[in-house]
Amino acid sequence: MSMMTMKFAILTIPVPYAHLMVLLLQAVRQALPFLMTPVTVLLAQYLGAQFFQIKVYRDHLTIPVIFHFVMIRRLQGLLYCLLIAIGLVAALYWVSNTTKQSENGFIRLLPSHLLVPGDTKNLQFNSYYIAGLTKDSIYLGNRSNPYIVKSVSYDLKKETVRACNWGDTVKISRASVISVDSPYINLNDGVLGRRMELSFSNKRVDLPLRTAPFTDLINLDKSTMIYRAIISVRGNVIVKQKETFQSAKVDTSLLIKQGEGIFSTDGMLIKSQAKNNLFYFYYYRNQFFCLDTNLAVKYRGKTIDTISHAHITVAPIKSEGKITMSSPPLIVNRAACANNNYIFVNSALTANNEPANVTGYAQIIDVYNIKTGKYKFSFYLPKLGGKKTSDFKVYQNRLVAIYDRYLTIYKLNFN
Repeated sequence: MSMMTMKFAILTIPVPYAHLMVLLLQAVRQALPFLMTPVTVLLAQYLGAQFFQIKVYRDHLTIPVIFHFVMIRRLQGLLYCLLIAIGLVAALYWVSNTTKQSENGFIRLLPSHLLVPGDTKNLQFNSYYIAGLTKDSIYLGNRSNPYIVKSVSYDLKKETVRACNWGDTVKISRASVISVDSPYINLNDGVLGRRMELSFSNKRVDLPLRTAPFTDLINLDKSTMIYRAIISVRGNVIVKQKETFQSAKVDTSLLIKQGEGIFSTDGMLIKSQAKNNLFYFYYYRNQFFCLDTNLAVKYRGKTIDTISHAHITVAPIKSEGKITMSSPPLIVNRAACANNNYIFVNSALTANNEPANVTGYAQIIDVYNIKTGKYKFSFYLPKLGGKKTSDFKVYQNRLVAIYDRYLTIYKLNFN
């Protein structure tokens, strides 16, 4: 048997570096026991020697290391294998990250049993929308008939139709919308720029309040409203008006333009159940903000998706001096509403952890904390007969939804 040439060396490390190395080796061993122990054993077996026999003396650390040409070659081979393994892991991570970036780039929290389905009522017509919710009743307006308001109990067993006599000579545009803030019924006509009010008790129509033409309006009380109007130079603006139009306060800084000021700032104005918080959600980007009743910004927030810039294309109509969308926009937020604790947003985008066909059988509702705007969780609002909701609102722990001509009540299993 030929003798193998071997060289021995003692690696001496002064204190305090010796103690630091021991602490480092102990920390690594504790952090990665599944990796370090097998690797150490494998190295010892493969190289035919005990690599680390560490001894700590009062002033130095000694590590006996055995060197010979065979061991050096084997050590180099192991290092190459280790580098290749690290490279493969990095490549897999890069591929995984690239795949995520090619999707919508976010995930949803989807706890189970958040929504309990209740009863459904056939309304006979598909022109109804939710005009308001109170403790005992659901109030429905009708796009085809602004002269009636239907009230339905939450158990769907009691139904009442109220006549709304706005006056024989009053012209009402087809875009007018009824909103109910019991004990008042309001007719909001944005095309003609006015709001009319009818009392439940005496059925008397108050004199119309004149406004600028508006596209969305919230009534705060009998004489105060906040609405979105269009100024030709600026685009969309938020207006607070108390009684006369001359008292209107126009805020041009709330809505942030991305290019032109109409389509890029298009969205929806909603209020909390107690009407002390107002919210504006953009349709085409992941942004919203919370206002108090004096139009002061409480906070600005973002929905969980990644669309921060509106994907819209506009083109001018030269003959009319207007602009229009030249291609369908990417919708981010379809609808929203709020109770006193949460904001409920119907999102149009699927997350990375959802089936691609989820919007084929349900609508996605993302829930946000009303005080902070932070995302909490999500749930699915199922379609009914293959149809999605045309309107939905939340009062306390009840979610009321309209599907075509059907009214459905759900219970929320969270407070």
